Amino acid sequence: IFFTKILDKCSIIVYNYLKSCEITIRRPANMALTEDARVRKTKVKLLASFRTLLAEKSFEDITINEICEVSGIRRATFYKHFSDKYAFLKYFVGSLRRQFDEKLEKRAKTESTSAYYVEYLRALIDFLTENEQMVKNALVSSALPALVEVIKEKNYEDTCDRIKKSVEDGMVIPASVETVATMMTGA
Repeated sequence: IFFTKILDKCSIIVYNYLKSCEITIRRPANMALTEDARVRKTKVKLLASFRTLLAEKSFEDITINEICEVSGIRRATFYKHFSDKYAFLKYFVGSLRRQFDEKLEKRAKTESTSAYYVEYLRALIDFLTENEQMVKNALVSSALPALVEVIKEKNYEDTCDRIKKSVEDGMVIPASVETVATMMTGA
């Protein structure tokens, strides 16, 4: 049992390393799907500090050093999880998207499509209001085109994942998942 646990840990380390190298691999069925609590705690600190910094200044003016200093995380730890500031931005956008979706799910408890989109717009307005300074800084940033690309890419990936899950649950779509996601996101 001891050696099995060591092999499981090693396979997770190798899997994460290959994943960070952007090599396409399949996750072994027995590998845990959840992140280690320390990793989650580190990422939560990084996200909170980045959000704080984005409320104060534009994206291009934020350095990895600042993110690490505000969060109390070492640079080496940052780079253990993210290759650069843009990879972290993609993770940040995904985090915002998950938070938005969670709030929307709690609010939009309806079968009506029109009622769902009314709640969607209300949730979007609430998000923009709650994050007003951060959004303003993003809009005046010279890095706005790069920010938009990261957001579009993340939105496309999330939409593909949702459509795949819906297909697994029995939904029939008229084209490939990628084609439908492209149509839905404008990617």
